[in-house]
Formats: sequence, C-alpha cells, structure tokens
Amino acid sequence: MQHDIKTSRSEAVFSPRWWNDTNDLIASIEDDLRGRDRAMAIEIPFNDDFSEQMDRTGSHGRSPCIVCGRQCPNPRYMVHVHEGLLTIVTEEEATRLNEDDPSGDMGMWPIGTDCLKKHPELRPYVQEQMVIKPSEWQKLYFDLYRQTCGNELADEQEVMADAYKRIEILRHSK
Repeated sequence: MQHDIKTSRSEAVFSPRWWNDTNDLIASIEDDLRGRDRAMAIEIPFNDDFSEQMDRTGSHGRSPCIVCGRQCPNPRYMVHVHEGLLTIVTEEEATRLNEDDPSGDMGMWPIGTDCLKKHPELRPYVQEQMVIKPSEWQKLYFDLYRQTCGNELADEQEVMADAYKRIEILRHSK
C-alpha cells in the first residue's frame, strides 16, 4: 500500500513502505556502527589462568602482560586499554572515547611477544616501544644536565651518578 504526496502525515507514518524504509536505514546504520567498533576496538583475549600467572610471576602492579598476566619487565610492545580493562583500542579511538568520558581510559599496557604471536589480530593495536642504548641515553642525559645546571657543573661522574639515582627512583615508583 503506497501513498501519494496528498496523504496525511499520520497515514504516511503508518504505511508499510515507510516502516520498511526506516527499518532498512536503521539496520544499515547499526551495521556501520558495528563495523566501526570492530575496526577500532577489540575485546582483550584474556587467558583463563591470568590471575594464576600474575601470582606465579609476581606481576601484580608490575606491568603484567594484558593477555596472559605474566610479568613484562621491559615490554617491547604496548596496547591502549579502555572500558575498564575490557577492550584494546587504537590511539584514534582512545582520543574519541576520552572526549566523551575519560574515566574509561586505562592507559598503556604491555603485551608479551608470545601472546602477540598467539593473537595476531591484536597487531593493528600494538605500539612498539623504542629501545634506547645506554650510550644514547647517557649522551642525552648529559646534554640535558648541562642545559639545566650549566657547563661548570658537568663533571661526567657526577652527572652519571645523578642519572643512575634517578633511574632507581623511577624503578621504585612503578
């Protein structure tokens, strides 16, 4: 039953054609949203023994792998976790979600290389951490120290002692 333009508004709203067109539109929008969510966020594939692994490796509060729970002392790969440790998101999606509600952002979490091999679907969400050699960070720290404290205080042993002291402080503050 199709209506021509002369039909009343109430008749048009209740026509089968209007309902079919509207339902098709809603279904199309829902499909688009589901597709976008899949592309931007992925559920964390927790191992069944996650808690046991955290206990066994002593990783509580010490950078556990987001998938298996084992400790990752020097993580090479990190993922952005959101929604109260439920999903992994891209940086773009994290930015969008944080505009709406920043309380769901759980920050960056490590993922172990073994877990990344077992779950290649997580690869698009991974950020590889830059590895800095000791000689590189020492040069950088020495330059920063000189800029901050002046050249006259730039005794190499004193600067390196200060650097190592700060590293220890950072290690204990994790």
